[in-house]
Amino acid sequence: MSSVFLFHALVFYVKLCCFHPYDELLPLQPWFLYIIENKYQHYYTGICKDLSKRFAQHQDSGPLCAKALRGKGPLKMIYAVELAEHSDALKMELWVKKLTKAKKIQLISGKLACPFDVQQASLVVS
Repeated sequence: MSSVFLFHALVFYVKLCCFHPYDELLPLQPWFLYIIENKYQHYYTGICKDLSKRFAQHQDSGPLCAKALRGKGPLKMIYAVELAEHSDALKMELWVKKLTKAKKIQLISGKLACPFDVQQASLVVS
């Protein structure tokens, strides 16, 4: 057997069998899905771990701002929910992005049921 194969097998074994003793003590940081409305009444949907920090990045129109929002301020966060896992946030983001604007308005107003386990999050205001 080649040494490269043995190295990769060892790395896989260590990742599979070993865990940090403090892993269970660390609280999981929630993920957030948010919808931002720009000055043209267009909606932008994204996910993040820190709502206020991410909204500030969008507001600044700097290098970390989404290209779809750059230069289109003032921005207003109109919807935000908290999800337990990254995979759920990604799935919900894809689901929301596939919705028509009319369905997004229903989601925001609470008239459209969300198929994910979410909790309302506080909206960030500028």
